[in-house]
Amino acid sequence: MLARSREQYPLISLAEADAEDLPFPDGSFDRVVIGFGVHHFSNPQLAIAEAHRVLRTGGRLAFTVWSATDHALQQLLTDAIRQGGVAGSSLPVAPQGDINEVQSCRSLLRRAGFAGNTSAQRLEKLVVVESAARLIELMLKGTARSAALIRAQPPDVLPSVIAALDAALQTYKKGNVF
Repeated sequence: MLARSREQYPLISLAEADAEDLPFPDGSFDRVVIGFGVHHFSNPQLAIAEAHRVLRTGGRLAFTVWSATDHALQQLLTDAIRQGGVAGSSLPVAPQGDINEVQSCRSLLRRAGFAGNTSAQRLEKLVVVESAARLIELMLKGTARSAALIRAQPPDVLPSVIAALDAALQTYKKGNVF
């Protein structure tokens, strides 16, 4: 990702670093953003404390987590695998999977030194794809846990999984896309 980003954005300084031990001085940044990563850190508390350390006074941290509920897309995939895939396959549990409720996130922030001025927002994103096969491809490239679930399926059952997912997606179809 870094190599690609450096090619596309040569004027932006990019670095790979351990989120729990950032190689930047205190107060280096106005903003820190963590996209769906907090629950994958071995020590989320330390990572959030490091984000706090490298933020300047008044800086902002934004991070995203999957909701503990309302995983419509995840449920469609899981159901399709149950129907057309190998029984017994299940989503791998995230290392810190309990960081998915507003209260657990606020507690994490407080313990890391962020004052009471925190807010949480529920964001929903519309996913538009032209086929179940394309959705599987996107999940393989853009997710960790769903990709692991898909990869756990033997190649010979994947067409059945895609067919089951395609059938489930029909209720969402608008024109030629889902």
